[in-house]
Amino acid sequence: MNFEPWQHECDVVLGAVREAALLARDIRTQIGKEALLKADRSPVTVADFAVQAVVARRLGDAFPGDPVVAEEDSASLRTPQERSTLASVVNAVQRVVPGVDQDYVLAAIDRGTGSPGERFWTLDPVDGTQGFVRGDQYVVALALVVRGQVEIGILGCPRLSLNGLDARTTRDHPERDGGSIVFAVRHHGAFAAPLTGGEFTRLTSHHVLSHAWRECFDHMRASISTWTRSTKSFERWVSRLRRC
Repeated sequence: MNFEPWQHECDVVLGAVREAALLARDIRTQIGKEALLKADRSPVTVADFAVQAVVARRLGDAFPGDPVVAEEDSASLRTPQERSTLASVVNAVQRVVPGVDQDYVLAAIDRGTGSPGERFWTLDPVDGTQGFVRGDQYVVALALVVRGQVEIGILGCPRLSLNGLDARTTRDHPERDGGSIVFAVRHHGAFAAPLTGGEFTRLTSHHVLSHAWRECFDHMRASISTWTRSTKSFERWVSRLRRC
């Protein structure tokens, strides 16, 4: 597919969000439900930091001049009390980027502390904390904003199948729902593919209006509005998609 003038950006972010969403799912699966329900929510913190490190570093390597506006910074991980959390984050990132050390991971996290500019990326590494804890919907949400306009929006959805099944029907059988990656490029439309790879499907109103898809789009709307004034442009994008 041709997404000019944003082809290079699409190639980079599709790979970055795909690997980040798979990493988030692995963290949740390996930590287990009991740990996720601890009061301090530490497993969610591990996923937030690890995903941010992976995506922000990929963006930094490909687009060194672009700010990345994300949720976390490394300050808390540098404290003695969080040594074990930092070790868990480093271990998680190493699954995606083998051989990296603590300094690399901390710098990658802080790559996400930029400020909005004429062109920037906005990232919510794990949007939907309660969904993450329960095994329901959560997403890795990323958007490119240029001169106040959302040009690319992308969601990595570990618990959302392409047919839009509600994840609550499969929470005890995650192998039935391989997840999906959903993205839209202005003037080109919206598409989805299996999270683990495969052909892209053009989205239609049937997908957008289903319960699970609406939940994921709501995550992206919230993420964009947190960091920008571009929510209206996102709403126009969803409106156009509903008319497909």
